[in-house]
Amino acid sequence: MKLKVEMLICVQFVLSLMCAQAAFADEDASSKYAKNRRAIGLGDLEFSTTQLSTAGTFTQDDQRIVFESKQLPDEIYDITMELSGLTLTALIDAQKKVAILDGYTTGTSFDTYITKADRALLMAFNTDIFESIFDVNAAGEQLQHVVSIWAEYSTTLGLTLPVFDQETLGYESLCGSIGRPVPATHDDASFNRGEDSSTLDMAYVSPPSWGSCQEADHTWFQIGKNWECIESDHDSNIEKAKGNCFGNCGSGCSGGGLQMTKDCLDYDQCVRNGHTISSAWCNDEFVSAADDEFNALNCAPISVTLSPDNAEEVADASETEANDRALLTPGWKLNKLEKIVSILENKMDRTANELQKALTAKQADLVQEKEISLVRSRMVMRKAVAQINELRAKVESGGEPLSIAIDAETKRQGVFARVSHITDEVESLSQRLQNLKHEERRIEGVVRELKKAQKEVMH
Repeated sequence: MKLKVEMLICVQFVLSLMCAQAAFADEDASSKYAKNRRAIGLGDLEFSTTQLSTAGTFTQDDQRIVFESKQLPDEIYDITMELSGLTLTALIDAQKKVAILDGYTTGTSFDTYITKADRALLMAFNTDIFESIFDVNAAGEQLQHVVSIWAEYSTTLGLTLPVFDQETLGYESLCGSIGRPVPATHDDASFNRGEDSSTLDMAYVSPPSWGSCQEADHTWFQIGKNWECIESDHDSNIEKAKGNCFGNCGSGCSGGGLQMTKDCLDYDQCVRNGHTISSAWCNDEFVSAADDEFNALNCAPISVTLSPDNAEEVADASETEANDRALLTPGWKLNKLEKIVSILENKMDRTANELQKALTAKQADLVQEKEISLVRSRMVMRKAVAQINELRAKVESGGEPLSIAIDAETKRQGVFARVSHITDEVESLSQRLQNLKHEERRIEGVVRELKKAQKEVMH
């Protein structure tokens, strides 16, 4: 009681208020932010923090996300989120620069996928945590990076995703090109990378201050001398685009800071030029960009108050990162996969210990949760080990060369390999298709009713 009285007195004076804020920073920041978000209707974010963790809930309308991000020894981060019957997990080793993302049906260990509704909720959550949690602690920063990736995750991409820092490839930072045009390209069933129809010669690396338009992909494309908000689809006559944080890694303008890279620019160009986020043809660009979200240089300190009108006159703000795209060796792949297996083994040991404690305490709900987590970790482990064994067999048999040139054909083969995995999701997707057909029939009925009413009015 005495503490509460002293706090109320402190609030009346500026110097005492500063002391109170220092003593109760976590609780005060959380309650103020939640109140502000409710006031403007973006969602209700409530969270608590310690030096090594960030946890809480995000609610928008009748949808809810429960999240927790923990920093473990050796800069390993364990992140778990639950939303709409979906559990998403991430295990990140910041020192070794590897991560393994995963997702499954809550309450089981079954594979599932991220839907359009899931992405919409994750995008809203991503915006809120960027404004409040990103710089609270290291666990909050890693949470932001992962949510930013999940907010753009394709429905046609399996949720078990190893993420490597592509140290052999490097990443090409575009911090020095903010406000300037950079070529962007993708490949698909009809076009290779670099072909006119699948390439924008001048995709402007667009800072948040450039804003976005309201239609289509919220991106302006130049038609003749005019900038128009349209849905571009492999039009060889269109060579310029800008806006909506073109080139930023992660969802929209609220990824983990402002990370502009060439891979992220190419991914944006793919989903804004004839494809959607769910398109399997953009999955290879997405995977290539995912590691940039974790590791690329943050461009935020660089001035981003540039005007689109004088973009071509703006000089480089800094040097770009080296981007050695020469070779990717099987040894490098094996090394990264073995590191992922190592952090998975550590997680399984921790989960097993937590399971034993839950059994001793007879906590039935926690026992089920830890059992499912352990089963899922084993499944992910088997996938990683299978990749390792397959790669080793290829090298030993001479089927895999000592080095692999990174070119369009290699990436194309990767797309087809992932597309084949999608067949496992057909049963789930077929239900979604039926729902869409039902909605289409409903809309057709509404249109018929409107036409009928229109005729009656005319007569």
